[in-house]
Amino acid sequence: PDITNVPPAETPSEVASDASDASDASDSAVIVVPEDEPAANPYTYVLTTFDVKRGQDTSAAGTAKIIYQALPNQHYLLTSEMSAKGLLSLFVQPRKLSSEGLITEKGLQPNHFKYEVAGNQDKTTDTYFDWPNKSITFHSSKGESKLALPDGAQDLLSFMYQFMFVPPLNEIQFNVTNGKTIHVYDYVFYGEEMLDTKLGPLNAVHLHRANEDREETIDLWLAPDYLYLPVKITQTNKKGSLELFITRLQTDAPLTK
Repeated sequence: PDITNVPPAETPSEVASDASDASDASDSAVIVVPEDEPAANPYTYVLTTFDVKRGQDTSAAGTAKIIYQALPNQHYLLTSEMSAKGLLSLFVQPRKLSSEGLITEKGLQPNHFKYEVAGNQDKTTDTYFDWPNKSITFHSSKGESKLALPDGAQDLLSFMYQFMFVPPLNEIQFNVTNGKTIHVYDYVFYGEEMLDTKLGPLNAVHLHRANEDREETIDLWLAPDYLYLPVKITQTNKKGSLELFITRLQTDAPLTK
C-alpha cells in the first residue's frame, strides 16, 4: 500500500507489505521548501526498521531499527540498533546508539549521546552536552576530552530526526558529533526520488553531504509525506559503504493533510 494514503488512527499505525525487494528510481526534479512553510505537529513515536546492505550487494546482510519517543516533560529518547549476518558480520559488529535530551521550540537538543559496539569496550563512547556552559565532553576508555559546544549542535541520531521539527531547505548545515569530536555537516539537495520499497512507492528528498573530506559521509533520503523521516541512509567511510533501506514504518498517527 502507498503509505501516504493510510487514514489517521488513534493507536500506532503500522505500514508494511510483501512487495519485492527495494530498489531506487530517481528523476531530475528538485524540491524547494519555502523558509516560512509551517511545520506539522511532529510525531511522538516512530519505529522504523531497515534492511542493511554493504557496498554494491543486492541482498540484505543485516537489519537496523531506530525508535524515536517523545517523553514527559519535553524530553525525547532515540535508540538505534544494527546487527549483521554472513560476510557483513566480518566488517560490521552489532552496535547500539542512543540519544536523549529535550524537545525545544527549535527541535531536538541532545544532552547525552552513547555509541556502543558489542564486545568492544574500546569503541564505546559517551558524549555529554553542557548547554549552559557551552561545552561538550567526550568519555571513552582512552580518557576524557572537551570542546566548545556550537549552538544547535546535534549527534549522529538526533540530526536525522531534527527534520521533523525544521523541514530541510535548499542548503543546510549541522554541527554533528560522532562521539569523538564535532564536524560541520554541509548538506545540499540532490533532488527528489521515488523509492520502490516494501511499503510501496515512496517519495523521498535526497540530501547529499557536500564536504566529503571527512572520515565518514552520510547521505539521507527523507519522506516529505511523513514529516521528513529518514527512509534511506547511506554511510561511507574508508572501510566501504553501508545502505539502510526502509522495510517497516510505525508512528503514533499518520500525517494528515
